[in-house]
Amino acid sequence: MPRPVAYKEVGRVRLLEAAVELLSERPPSALSERIIAKRAGVHHTLIIYSYGSMAALIEEAFSRERERFEAALPDIAVGSSTDLPLTPYSKYWRAYVYLVLDSQLPGLKTVATKAHTLRRLAELLAQCVPQRQADTCTQLAAAWWCLQIGALVFDRPLMRGLSVAGGHEAKVRGVVAGRLGALLKIAPDPLPSSDIAPVAEHQAPKGSTSGRGAVEEHLIEAAIDLLSERSGTGITGREVAERAGVNYGLIHHYFGSKDAVVDAAFVRLHERYLEDVVKDDRRAFAAPFGMRAHEAFLRIWAYRELAGAATPLIDLKGMRLLLDSIVSRRRIEARRGTRYLEAQASAYCAVALQLGWVLCRHDLARVSGAREPEILTRLSAVARWFAREAW
Repeated sequence: MPRPVAYKEVGRVRLLEAAVELLSERPPSALSERIIAKRAGVHHTLIIYSYGSMAALIEEAFSRERERFEAALPDIAVGSSTDLPLTPYSKYWRAYVYLVLDSQLPGLKTVATKAHTLRRLAELLAQCVPQRQADTCTQLAAAWWCLQIGALVFDRPLMRGLSVAGGHEAKVRGVVAGRLGALLKIAPDPLPSSDIAPVAEHQAPKGSTSGRGAVEEHLIEAAIDLLSERSGTGITGREVAERAGVNYGLIHHYFGSKDAVVDAAFVRLHERYLEDVVKDDRRAFAAPFGMRAHEAFLRIWAYRELAGAATPLIDLKGMRLLLDSIVSRRRIEARRGTRYLEAQASAYCAVALQLGWVLCRHDLARVSGAREPEILTRLSAVARWFAREAW
């Protein structure tokens, strides 16, 4: 005897709720029909019956959270707050980041860009200041989105890198939220442009060219290739070995485990990042957005931060150099008090904006309709404004 329609409708709702929760906890490639159905407490065949495919279910789950956030957007986007607007909507922003880091499943490539919040915010900004140019509204919306994504994903390393004491973290976040709100209200029209750092050339692999050293090098570079494609999701040891062109058993012989190879790849990418972005110990930081040349490293780091995975030690010298330059420019003598906290918040904003752009740039370029160099020169000016408090 077939089950009543009411059961199927309840099951559909449970599946949607389960998909919302799981998509904020792990990337799409780590999900399956059985995993979602188990969380929902229903049979996995109900996914196909109710939604047609798992990808369609994930898309509807993400769309629901986006619509929930955008319903509140008119009140929170241009208002005053001590917190970033996206902060209370963790299911939405976490799902978004997982989708941009990992859209391997068929049908998910464009989910994050469909009806993107960037468009809705740009419309709201145009309504608030009707005489403001449309391009300025779009560029401000991009800065607003990128800063929040960078801050929410990398908050822990940002606080650590800028040496923010535990008792002052909430205060720094409050200043950051205030500066983001101020940006939308006082930014000039059109936004000025600023130079961006050149993209670093690909660096040749290091290490031996023969024997054990060569095998280890091939495995590390193979892991880097796979991490660049999937940000660490669902990579197997056999895939690493196959990409490296070596026997699978050599992974365990030389590294002990696949995870050790992945950690070594992450460390290698971090070394390249430091060599390029942090040029030396002079009290200056590389030109804004130089880090975009190291997208693979930052995307893997973002995935690990979201997943709460163990991360090899990362040298945060770049953030400290930026903070030092701000402190020196503002002639702040004591590394305590309100002025120093505001300097920490300024550095936080500038770095978070850049990190967020690296994660979101492919989606935002499509959504905005602007060429990447054009929008980057504007965002670079915004990053400099955060650091220098002047256009």
